[in-house]
Amino acid sequence: MLSPELINIKIDGIVQIAKWISYFILFGATLSVTVSMLKLTGAKKFKLGQLEFSLSHFVYAVLALTAVHAYLSWIFVQRATVIDALGKTSAELAWDRLINSEAFVFYNMRPRVIGKLPWPFENAYVAQSLDTAFWFTLLLAMALIVAVTVTLSPPNSPAALDSLPVLRSRLALITSWFHYAAIACALASANWIIGTQWAIAASRLAP
Repeated sequence: MLSPELINIKIDGIVQIAKWISYFILFGATLSVTVSMLKLTGAKKFKLGQLEFSLSHFVYAVLALTAVHAYLSWIFVQRATVIDALGKTSAELAWDRLINSEAFVFYNMRPRVIGKLPWPFENAYVAQSLDTAFWFTLLLAMALIVAVTVTLSPPNSPAALDSLPVLRSRLALITSWFHYAAIACALASANWIIGTQWAIAASRLAP
């Protein structure tokens, strides 16, 4: 049996991980909106600190953020499992600290519940309609899809296709946009799956 001091240290640790997850999610959301606006205004580059990158390289920033998201989620799940094993009281205390902490994404979060869904999702965890974490991350996923799609698209797509017959040029343009959108959806889905892991881990701590 751990002392209350050690339990509190473990809870402080998981709250800190939640803050880092929230920070990177907010950073990703802000960056996605920013690069989309830059693209619409005709800009070709964006800045991260003192470094300047081409908008077409935004996808690499997303890959880096996805890797960080996965790493932090892995640590969060491990810590949540340890706290859950300490007993109901410790788990509920950790949950209360999480949803009332400065970790924005977790603030006022509702626990995922096992929903009655058709096969093969009959035992899947489902977000509640008032879960702010779910709605915020959904908006982030949509912003990410838009940002990656528009920044990957070359600025001179119509001009580059002028020499082709109208039908071929339109088909080529549509195909390229589908390709960019597929990459964007894949990255958004990866982050969604990663986020689902920490959301479920946190939910298991709830009363």
